[in-house]
Amino acid sequence: MKNINTKFLGFIIVLNAHSAMAQISSEDKISYKKLATNLSQVQEMRVYMADASGTGHQQATQTVMRYLRKLGFKGSYDLIIADTVKATKTTVLKQGLPFYDPTKAGQQCDSQKTICVRTLSEFQADTGAKPLKYGISGADDGYEVPGTYEMKFIGAAELKVEKYIALQPIGWSSHEGIDEVGKEFVQKKLQGLGLAYHDTVEANALAVAGFQQFKASTDPSENIRGENLSYLLTNEHKFDIQTIYGMGLIPNVHNVFGTVAKLASGVRAHAEKEGFALFNRPKLLLTFSTLSEDEWYLSEYQFGSMDSNIQPVPTSNIQLYDIRDADLVAKLSKKMTSPDQVAVIAVGRVPQGIYLKFVEAADLPILVGGKNTIDEAMSMGIPYFNTVQDTSDLSIYTTDADGNGITLYEEQVSAISQVSEKLARGDSSPSSLNSFYPIMVAMFTKDSEYYKLFHARERTDTTKIFIKDKIAVLMSMAFDGDAQ
Repeated sequence: MKNINTKFLGFIIVLNAHSAMAQISSEDKISYKKLATNLSQVQEMRVYMADASGTGHQQATQTVMRYLRKLGFKGSYDLIIADTVKATKTTVLKQGLPFYDPTKAGQQCDSQKTICVRTLSEFQADTGAKPLKYGISGADDGYEVPGTYEMKFIGAAELKVEKYIALQPIGWSSHEGIDEVGKEFVQKKLQGLGLAYHDTVEANALAVAGFQQFKASTDPSENIRGENLSYLLTNEHKFDIQTIYGMGLIPNVHNVFGTVAKLASGVRAHAEKEGFALFNRPKLLLTFSTLSEDEWYLSEYQFGSMDSNIQPVPTSNIQLYDIRDADLVAKLSKKMTSPDQVAVIAVGRVPQGIYLKFVEAADLPILVGGKNTIDEAMSMGIPYFNTVQDTSDLSIYTTDADGNGITLYEEQVSAISQVSEKLARGDSSPSSLNSFYPIMVAMFTKDSEYYKLFHARERTDTTKIFIKDKIAVLMSMAFDGDAQ
C-alpha cells in the first residue's frame, strides 16, 4: 500500500509543524512486538475525552485506553475530560472510572496513579502542566464556537503534546471546518479501518461488572432491568437478536422502529424462498437508545397499540416491551413462539460491556449511528446498517500488481448505503422492504460478497500490523516519525 496516505479517511494525526512522519505500507512489516517496545518506553500519555450527544465518545476513549495497554503501554494516563462530560455524563464516568467523583473539583487519581483525571478547564488553569510527547482521543466531533458557525477542535497545542492522534467518528468527518483546522493537522486517509480491539474475554469481564452494578442498585427498577438483561443474554441462543443504538438523532424515529420490525418479521420467509435456513428463531430487537416519552408514545402507535393517524404495523406479531417489566420473561415465553414473532424491547443505556455482549450475539444486521459500535462491529465481523448514512467506513482499499489504488466491494457498499438511507427515513414501502431482504440474507451467507466485506477486518493474526488495526497503525506512524 504505497499510497495509503491518499487512499483512506477517518482520523487526524497531529504533529508539530516540523515533525516528519513515516509512511506505513505492507512492506514495512512493522510488528506488534516493535510497537510494544516503543510504547513501554512512554512514561505518560495525555488523553482527551470529548463530549457528544450520546456516550459513545466517552466509551470509545476508555476503550482506546484499555487497548493501548494491550499493545504495550505501561505508563500513566493524564486524562483530560471536557467540562460538559463531567457535568452530564456522570454515569459513564462512574462505570469506567470508579475512583472518579464528578461532584468534586480538581484532579483525581486511582490508588496506583495509573490514571489521573481532570477537566479541560482545570488543565488549562494549571500553569505548571508539563508538556508530553504523545496524546490521543478516542473520538472528537469538535465544537461550535458560541455565537458563530465556526468549528473548533482540541489539538496538540491545547493539550500541550507534540504528537496527537484524534480518532474521528465515522460519518462526521465532513463537519464544516475539519479541513481548515490549521497547518499543524496532517490528515491521513485511513478509510475503512476498524480499531480491531474487540476482546471477548475483556467484554465478558466488563459485562460481569455491569451486571454487578445493576444488582447493587438501590433502584428496584434497575434490579429488574439487570435480571431481564441477564436472562436475555443467557438465553440468546433461543432468539435472533438485533441491537439498535444511536437513534436519538433520527427524525421520526418511531417510523424507523416500525420499518426495522417489519424487516425482522419478514426476513425468514425471504431467506427460505432463496433456499437458506436463516433467521429461524423469534426476533429480539433491543434498542439501547435513550428516547423521550413522546418518541416511545409514537412508537406504540407504530405497533398498533393505540388508534392514531400514523399507519400502524399491519401485523399482530410485533410488540413493544419495557426491560423494566417484572413480568417480561413470562410475557416473552408466552408470546415468542414462532420465528416471525418480534419483540421490540426498550432497554435504554447500559454499561458498555453488557451492550457489547449483545452486539457480539447479534444474528441480524445491527442498526447503529455511533462510532464506537461501528469499530467494534468491524472487529467482530458483525454486519450493520449505519443510520448516519455515511458508509465510507465500509470501503476497503488496496493496490493492484502495478501499485495502483483500487476499491473493493464498491457494489456492496453502494447497496448498503442505499438501505441505510432508507432505514434512516423509516421507509417501509413494500418495494423497499423487498430490496432490503436479499442484502440482509447475503450478509449472513458465507459465500457472498456481503459476508466477505464484513469479515474482511476481523483480527486473526497479532504478529504484524494489518491495515485493519487503526490504533496500532497510527501509533506506529507516530513512533516512526520520531526515528526520522
